[in-house]
Amino acid sequence: IIVAATIIAVCVVGIVGAIRVYMQVVYQNTRETQAVLLLDETAEALQHIRDDQEYEMLNDIEYAVFWDGSGYGLSTSTPILPYGMTQTVVFSEVTRNGSDQIAESGTVDPDTQLATITIEWPYRDTTKIIVSEMLIHHMYD
Repeated sequence: IIVAATIIAVCVVGIVGAIRVYMQVVYQNTRETQAVLLLDETAEALQHIRDDQEYEMLNDIEYAVFWDGSGYGLSTSTPILPYGMTQTVVFSEVTRNGSDQIAESGTVDPDTQLATITIEWPYRDTTKIIVSEMLIHHMYD
């Protein structure tokens, strides 16, 4: 009976430890998935904002994208998102070289902006971050 109880106790401790690790992995993956979905939604919202032509996207200012019930908008205040997530979008100018390719230096393209989307969320004692860049072409100007 003592040997059987010891074997059962060791198995239970192992199973509890495995469940704990599993729950931590699930929590982390859930937050990362939510952050990627928020990043994707932000990128799509920027295209809608560009198409609506209601917002001026100024360079080097931190914006947040929000839904006002009828459409997307830009705000300079940071909205409160679930799970402590934050979302920022910063626009910057795009330069093109003589071959009309994007380059570090050259002529500023007035019809294109680079949007850098950053999603941050707390995880344990650190902050996780994902960053994505996309080009916004002002083709309707």
